[in-house]
Amino acid sequence: MILLLLTFHSSLSTTSALQQPNIAAPLPGTQLRGVVPIVGTSDIPNFVRYEISFGYDPNPTNTWFLLVSEETARVNSELFLWDTTRINDGNYMLRLRVFDAGNNSTDYLVTNVSVGNDAPLQLATPVPTATATSLPVTPTPTATAITIAQIAPTATPLQLAIDDVPASTTPSAVSVALQPFTEALLRGILLTGSVALLFGFYLNLRRRYRFRALAWWRELKARSRR
Repeated sequence: MILLLLTFHSSLSTTSALQQPNIAAPLPGTQLRGVVPIVGTSDIPNFVRYEISFGYDPNPTNTWFLLVSEETARVNSELFLWDTTRINDGNYMLRLRVFDAGNNSTDYLVTNVSVGNDAPLQLATPVPTATATSLPVTPTPTATAITIAQIAPTATPLQLAIDDVPASTTPSAVSVALQPFTEALLRGILLTGSVALLFGFYLNLRRRYRFRALAWWRELKARSRR
């Protein structure tokens, strides 16, 4: 009888250990880059669904960004493929939350996970510190669940404005410096041409009326002699 009870207790302990949600990879202290598989177990009694979210580390405001929500329980397998190139480099934490039919949830946290797509690769010794806790379910506001594309690093308005201007439309320092001189030269040429044109017109009129005046004077003198 005692042997039967011990065997039953051992069986329950093994089943309970196997059905604790966990994240086996990545481990705390790991540097991530590119597309990284999140591996673990989400199977619990009366399983309904699991969610994987990430947040900043430290996370004083308890703000989480949803990565995936799945209704298929998994055991020691891939839970999600995380494309870390869609977020900025920095320190983050991962949360696996599993829901059961009684509307209860069990969380598993992995802290001190760094994303370093632009940083040199650093080899660190993982220090497992995460623990599994069972908490009453708290409805997650849908407003806090966003996709990775919404938090992707984007260029600032100043960078977009500079990148979108073609090189040919940006005036060089030499052209800006010569612009006042060119305008003054064109004005001088136009003014000189106008004065020369008016002066030539004046000389032409003067010569024409001068000849007419001399002819009239000669004709007047000839009449007076008669």
